[in-house]
Amino acid sequence: MKRVIVCIIFVFALHIACVHDAKAQYRSFVSGNELFDGLQYAQDTWQYRYAAGYIFGVADTGNGTWFTFSPKVDRHKVLDTVTKYLVAHPQERNLPAAMAVVRALRTISTTPQKK
Repeated sequence: MKRVIVCIIFVFALHIACVHDAKAQYRSFVSGNELFDGLQYAQDTWQYRYAAGYIFGVADTGNGTWFTFSPKVDRHKVLDTVTKYLVAHPQERNLPAAMAVVRALRTISTTPQKK
């Protein structure tokens, strides 16, 4: 009987831990503000290169999944699109950087966007 009670308590505690974890706030490592700040530096600085590399990583990962680029889209177009998007949508800078980049790149996507 003790074993059953211990198992029930363990399962209940595990359930509580899982439910709590599922409702935890999403934490990103880079914010849209940090990304935007990096893009304001000169192109030969590590800050700019970090931001550009981050954007290219999201672009490579999301291409074909979250958005699709035409063959005419190059890395300069990707950087220009994200930079202009962050300037035009300052409220998006509070999002995790990856989310802001995806939203920006969907504006040049050839894939219809889901609403």
